[in-house]
Amino acid sequence: MDNNDTIFTDLVPKETEASKLQAVLSSSIDFAIDIMNIVLSIKFSPLPDLLRAMGGESVAFLIGMLLLVTLYRFIFLVFFNKTIGMMITRIKLLNGNLKPLSTLEKLTSIYRTRFSKIKYYKDK
Repeated sequence: MDNNDTIFTDLVPKETEASKLQAVLSSSIDFAIDIMNIVLSIKFSPLPDLLRAMGGESVAFLIGMLLLVTLYRFIFLVFFNKTIGMMITRIKLLNGNLKPLSTLEKLTSIYRTRFSKIKYYKDK
């Protein structure tokens, strides 16, 4: 036992929860990237023309944009455990046990972290 260790050392959390400002800034950066992805896909993709030709423009287009946003977040969370906004603001997502997220938790965190036990924590 070191001089700094006490019987309460294990009770002190090793992770510090990120500030609301960091979480909002991270979400804002990711939102800007989502908008940029949508604009670029509209500008350079033949998808809108194909949808117009098929007659299902509005619903199919909205579903496609939702899939684009979901795909961006899911790919970054699965391969890097962070989105670009989280990398810039130096935060990470951890579950209620302060462990890295499982694939299912990553999928649910794409849409909402407020109603789950997943929270933003400062990255060291």
